[in-house]
Amino acid sequence: MAATIDFCRTRLGSVLVVGTWFGLAHLGAFTIATFPALFSMGLLGVLPAAVAFVGALFVTLLYFAVADFLYIGRLAAYVAILELPAAPVAELVQPNPSGSDQQSALSTPSSSSIDQDELILSDVPSPVVSG
Repeated sequence: MAATIDFCRTRLGSVLVVGTWFGLAHLGAFTIATFPALFSMGLLGVLPAAVAFVGALFVTLLYFAVADFLYIGRLAAYVAILELPAAPVAELVQPNPSGSDQQSALSTPSSSSIDQDELILSDVPSPVVSG
């Protein structure tokens, strides 16, 4: 329980964003599923009751599948938040030893760490199509 409270306290913004977006997606799925279910019930006077019931049951089961998918996605997002390092922005900026400039830890790596012989997509010659 304490770990959950600590998680929510230290990463409140991320938890709220995930909960909000998945909550809105769930509300949208519920709204979309409500109309076909009500429409199938509205056809009770025209269609046999078994057909209308099967239609409503199909829409309901489809909604449950979407809701479960969203629930699993929300749990996966919480796990992703948990596994990300919680480094404040101030720790990402490291002072330069000369003291004149500050360099971000997220800046481009030095040229010595880049393999100059590695081909990227722009370096690969494209085939010439004749005809």
